[in-house]
Amino acid sequence: MDARRDRELSRRNTTVCTLIAFHHVFHDAPLVVATNRDEAYARPASLPAWGGDRPRFLAPRDDEAGGTWMGANETGLWVGLTNAEDHRIDRDRRSRGLLCRELLGCADSGEVVARLARLDELYNAFNLVASDGEMAHLVEYAEGRATARALEPGCHIVTNRAIDDTASEPKVQRAIELLGAADLWDLRPGLRAPESLMSKLALILGDHGSGGDDALCLHGERYGTRSAALWRVGSPGEAIGIELRYADGAPCSTPFVTVQTRV
Repeated sequence: MDARRDRELSRRNTTVCTLIAFHHVFHDAPLVVATNRDEAYARPASLPAWGGDRPRFLAPRDDEAGGTWMGANETGLWVGLTNAEDHRIDRDRRSRGLLCRELLGCADSGEVVARLARLDELYNAFNLVASDGEMAHLVEYAEGRATARALEPGCHIVTNRAIDDTASEPKVQRAIELLGAADLWDLRPGLRAPESLMSKLALILGDHGSGGDDALCLHGERYGTRSAALWRVGSPGEAIGIELRYADGAPCSTPFVTVQTRV
């Protein structure tokens, strides 16, 4: 990774940096999410664990600020956020990870959207995906303004730029290419999730690109892909419940370990 890319990563804090979400594509898995987290190697973090109270939630922890970048609660709500590009980082603002952790106390994605619309303090810019098994929303936040929209069934890719931005984001172009090669792009909703789904997504998250800025798995001197996760989330009472496979390191070389198989 070149020095410019390393500096870009250094301006980020606790967020997911690549998020691939299948919303109502598979009838037996309302939400499937594959994520990479790019962060400073020296920033401490803890493995996913259950926390909270009414509802309880499963999430990793950023041990520096105390928040998280993604998680799922026992009501079936999943929340994850990425940073947003072209906005200066104000280190005096409250951690976005703390906000993400608090949003895991919501009952559904509609409540997440409502809470973000009435935030009373400023946060650094972010993109956030919230899904409750029925609805999924993308919220784009910058300088006190939160813009939300419902996501249509399908596969969506979120990075630090606009959702599904293929024109200006080489990483999204690469992800679409890899998903297509794995027969996971432009799928007709209502399919059964293939048995190879998670293994295919793990390979995609570990991809180093074709050169330039299209790598999903990053390796800088001080910053890079610190962890990766594969989520499969259903409604409470369903057989799948919450399934989480987590790689505590770069997904190109770190095995995914099953953390949770149901609520």
